[in-house]
Amino acid sequence: VYTWDVTGTEKASYSFNTPSWYTNVDYIECSEYTNWQEVSDWIANINPILPINPNSSLGKYVDKLWKEAKGNTNAFLDAATKFVQNDIRYMGVEVGEYSHRANNPEKVFQQRYGDCKDKSVLLASMLQSKGIQAYLVLANTTVDTGLGDRLSSPLHFNHMIVETNIDGRSQIIDPTISNQGGDIKDRYLPYYGQVLSTSRPKELLGLSKVANRKIKIVETYKMEAGYKAQLLVETIYEGGSADEIRNYFKSTAKNQIQKSYLDYYTRLYPKTEKKENLRFEDNVAHNVFKVFESYSISELGTLDKDSGNRILPLYGNQVNNYIPEIEGSHLGPISLSYPMDINHVIKIVNADGSSLDFPVDNMFKERTAYSYGKHVMTNQDTLNIAYQFSIHSSYIDEKDVDAFKQDFVDRDDYLYNAFFIAENGTLEGADFFGSPSWLSYLIVILTIIITLTFIIKYYHRTSPKYLVFPQRIEYDARMNGWTVFLGFSLVASTIKLLYFFFSDHSLLVESVWIAHKYLNINGLYYSGLIVFEIFANTVLVILFIYTLVLYFNKRDIFPQTVLFVLILNLSFILLDTTFAYLLMPTQVSAQEVIPDILRNLIFTFVWGSYVLKSENIKNVFVNTYSGENEEIRDMNNIEWENISDIK
Repeated sequence: VYTWDVTGTEKASYSFNTPSWYTNVDYIECSEYTNWQEVSDWIANINPILPINPNSSLGKYVDKLWKEAKGNTNAFLDAATKFVQNDIRYMGVEVGEYSHRANNPEKVFQQRYGDCKDKSVLLASMLQSKGIQAYLVLANTTVDTGLGDRLSSPLHFNHMIVETNIDGRSQIIDPTISNQGGDIKDRYLPYYGQVLSTSRPKELLGLSKVANRKIKIVETYKMEAGYKAQLLVETIYEGGSADEIRNYFKSTAKNQIQKSYLDYYTRLYPKTEKKENLRFEDNVAHNVFKVFESYSISELGTLDKDSGNRILPLYGNQVNNYIPEIEGSHLGPISLSYPMDINHVIKIVNADGSSLDFPVDNMFKERTAYSYGKHVMTNQDTLNIAYQFSIHSSYIDEKDVDAFKQDFVDRDDYLYNAFFIAENGTLEGADFFGSPSWLSYLIVILTIIITLTFIIKYYHRTSPKYLVFPQRIEYDARMNGWTVFLGFSLVASTIKLLYFFFSDHSLLVESVWIAHKYLNINGLYYSGLIVFEIFANTVLVILFIYTLVLYFNKRDIFPQTVLFVLILNLSFILLDTTFAYLLMPTQVSAQEVIPDILRNLIFTFVWGSYVLKSENIKNVFVNTYSGENEEIRDMNNIEWENISDIK
């Protein structure tokens, strides 16, 4: 009797979508086996690969396949694999000794069904009867990580597959997967992590993480007048995804498949009808499966009561299916559906063929376990929205969970799009955001009036009072290289501000004032943030332009002004980021705002230090409001006095 007496332990807690191999509590293992060699010997002993009687029904069938393959080992491997995968139904009666021992291959061949052990031993026996090396492999369908850290035991495995070796080329095949396509050498194998093969019994074998499992969906909305549309959908499956969808189509009634596909779009657009029967193309040789759908939508979009416009909401649902849901208090790593590479493209085609000129939007982020991106562009009369999500690992490491939360805790920011549509069947306006907002432009105009009034009436005529004062010892009107470069930097910053403020219409359109409804945030606070952003951007544009005026006129108040503007610019950025994060934390990405803050911090520090310490700045910028240099004026007065004295 082994006793482990532990007291005061806390209840184990696991989060949704945590990998099955993960544990955050202490555990104890016991095993009868010293090493993996003993485990391999045990499985080979109870499941020997038996010779096939050439006169039996199985032996005659194997000879038939060999003749059809004309002695080509790869062709025979392909034929034998397809037979075991597709003609031997997967079903297990796992009782008594057959919980671990496979049935005789002759029996499995006759009854035409068996579990993973039965199918694997049958395939291995068929291959070995024709001189092809075959080995049994133990795998785990739910645990793909950490087996190497456990004690050697057959209890770590719940699945059996087959390894073959032809002309020195090793390959692992899963006989339980039905309807696989592609060349036998490239046959898809799920990622089982570490496996134990009787070919190399002393250690676990790590499987390659190179796997082909792709899906591409292209949805094309051909807009029509009266808020109608024709929807064409083409879905392309490759590799493991093609195997899965092929198996679904072969095992499910066609009318049921058609209904399930139609139901998906009627949930999105209730007034959707089938225009043509669903059809598919199956290229088994290249393992590519295509599905084509055609629908008529008699009422597209929903009416927005606030703006009075009809909105077409679009969502990357297919990508969303592969992004795991987690709780805010998630513990441990996050499980992923590895491997997967999915692309979801949405196309909106204007009814009248009129061209679209929407701003291009590109976003792509690469993480250790996954990558994702979004690309929005227009091509003549078509708007294209392309989503991409790729999974590189079966789980997200615990140290990367916070980054995942930041990426997808509010996935609508990435997956959701909404556009105004007109009754004539076109996307309304020349941009994503609708008509110009007179309220936004009114705030801009009032800010311009207030800022210019303050500058002209109270500031422009003053003399330097803060931080930097003109040099009265020696006047030099020539600017050195750094002072010239400062001017270039100010010009570039001004152009950048003007470009982003007036080319990015997100603050100057009607929809900006109702966006809080789709973001589910407080409308009053959100409106205050928008007013602050419009005000701050307008003030900065005016101040940067004014600073350039002082720079080119070599005004004495330029040094203190440029310092104030740099500090104000940095302060606005920090305040805006803070307010935005407090109001909508899921919309503010640290990966995006921190680099911008650091750039402005460095810009402010570098040029602020230069302005404070530069003698050239003090000697160049000395002109007063009257436009005359004080030192020259004083020198002229002295000269006239001397002349008077001489006279």
